[in-house]
Amino acid sequence: MAHKHSMEDANAMHPLDTTVNGTPMSVLLSQAVKLKSAQEQPLRKQFDAFPVFLQNSIFPRQETIDARAAPFEERFETATKLKMLGNKFAKDGNHVDSLNQYEMSLSVFKWIENSNPNWKNEGIKDGFVKQFFFQPSNASQKSRVLELMINVYNNIAIVSMKVEQFGNAVAACNSALLLDERNVKALFLRSKARCTPKSCGKTEEELAMKDLMSARRIDPKNTTIA
Repeated sequence: MAHKHSMEDANAMHPLDTTVNGTPMSVLLSQAVKLKSAQEQPLRKQFDAFPVFLQNSIFPRQETIDARAAPFEERFETATKLKMLGNKFAKDGNHVDSLNQYEMSLSVFKWIENSNPNWKNEGIKDGFVKQFFFQPSNASQKSRVLELMINVYNNIAIVSMKVEQFGNAVAACNSALLLDERNVKALFLRSKARCTPKSCGKTEEELAMKDLMSARRIDPKNTTIA
């Protein structure tokens, strides 16, 4: 009887192998997922346009939540610690954990929140998503935060290129240049991120050359971009 039972189990049809009006259940489920994604897409255009490192801040860890509520020096210390840990992971070749730490460091000062408590069932929608920025109380705080964030953005670009996430690298450089349009390192890294992919075409090459020329005008003695 035991043998018969095992044979029945072996011959039992997997739920995804069943058909509905001749269409396999696996195909119907795949179509349903695609339909849901297509229906949600118009409702999250802004979110989808955010770079990955900003999107991921919508799922904060307790460490970053606590840092946002702390006085500036504690907040800055946490962000710096996260950046340094990201540097360590990068040096060890642990690129995924490195990017995670860099993203956490950034999210101490810039992040997005989702106010919809039922988002797991309804999906992420732009109407519930809001950006938040740290507001420094003096010039010294602003300078320190900008320097740290630019450094982290550039580090994200470097690590992203190592794992061939060139779009993420360009987005990180764009963010750094929004904070300092004359940042030579960001210009150089963006140039490299644009022209390195195998899919690089004439447009990307022209943009990469434009970045290099801008960097050279700003810092003509820099041997890195010579």
